Amino acid sequence: MGKAVVFLGVFCCFGALFAQEQEPESVALDTNQFEEAFYDAIKEKSMENHDKAIQKLQACLQIQPQEAVVHFELAKNYFAIKDYTQAVIHFEKVLELKPEERWAWDGLYLIAKTNRNYQQAIVYLKKLIPYSTEYQEELVSTYMFAQKYEEALTLIEELNKTVGKRESRTRYKEQILKMPAFQSKAEIATSNNSDEANYIALIVKYANENNLAKSYEVAKELQTKIPNSPWGSVYIFKKYIDENQFTEALQAMEKVMQTNSISELIKHRMLNEWLVYIKNKPELHQSLSKTIGYFASETTIPIAKEIGKFFQNQQQWNTAIYYYRIFDKNNPSEIENLLLWCQALRFSNQTEALATKATEALEIYPSQPEFYYYVGWTQLQTNNYAQAKENLMTGLDFVIDNLTLEKYFYQALVQVFDALKDTKNKEFYQKKL
Repeated sequence: MGKAVVFLGVFCCFGALFAQEQEPESVALDTNQFEEAFYDAIKEKSMENHDKAIQKLQACLQIQPQEAVVHFELAKNYFAIKDYTQAVIHFEKVLELKPEERWAWDGLYLIAKTNRNYQQAIVYLKKLIPYSTEYQEELVSTYMFAQKYEEALTLIEELNKTVGKRESRTRYKEQILKMPAFQSKAEIATSNNSDEANYIALIVKYANENNLAKSYEVAKELQTKIPNSPWGSVYIFKKYIDENQFTEALQAMEKVMQTNSISELIKHRMLNEWLVYIKNKPELHQSLSKTIGYFASETTIPIAKEIGKFFQNQQQWNTAIYYYRIFDKNNPSEIENLLLWCQALRFSNQTEALATKATEALEIYPSQPEFYYYVGWTQLQTNNYAQAKENLMTGLDFVIDNLTLEKYFYQALVQVFDALKDTKNKEFYQKKL
């Protein structure tokens, strides 16, 4: 009973199976053999034994060579083992027997897409569009891959009118309109236009022409026409910076930071510009604490650590440490952050805190020479000369091609051996400086 259910379920979409005229005894025998082989093929396919499934399906073809469902199953198994030539042959055979079979067209499209044969994929997609409008979305992206930008733009405009805008299409349109050959299409009327992509393309166009005044003018118009659009803030932010309008610049940046549709890379670029701007404006440093919160879900850019580096470069050690501590909460064993943190503690002479942090770091990275140096340095400051000597000598063995770090070790060892009254070793390391 189970075999029959599976067998009939697979075949129901293809119609009658045995239309040929045969003797009654022959029909019964062939039917049983066919059903058995086909059922076994489906079972092997479900276990991903595609080669065995193909053998069973070939046996089915010996009995019924014109059964579309067998060719369809063969095509799917060949596709699974990436034998695309045979898969195409059998999908095409299905269409020869059943010209309107959607899933055969879909299979051919997937093969063309997999092989990056976008021209052929377009042909198949046009066959599939009557079955589902989602294929139109696929057609847009395929036009893009095929570099058929005119066709893509036309279809995007059509879909925007008929089914509404979609984020992926908006990105494609922006990409197209940024191309020199299409920027004339981005010219917008100053009234009755609310297509964000057009504004963005114009802003980029004027920026590329070094006409920043016009670029800012369009950005301002975008803000007026589409008040909720964050893209106007992206482009006008720099204008506020240039004109030293820090309140407006901060508001523009925060609007962008709160927008999920704008990439982290753009946000990071704006943050870098803001860091440069507030470098000598300590009264604005507090704005960064709020900014970090906007990157809570970021995965590619370590914002807190980057801000820490900024302040470290300004030798604002305590502020840098504050941001390293924030980054450390979710990245407790990230080596660069640990190295930067220890360095900031060292140059701010926070001996006790450095001893703790460097010792913790050594437990994670027992062959990292910098951590031995920091532990040894703290022991030197507390007159623990024997332990300082041990850690500094051990760490020095791990130093490779780092002359600056070697010099730090030599300087510390000179102080250690001086305290230990070991004149010979003191002079030995002094000569290396």
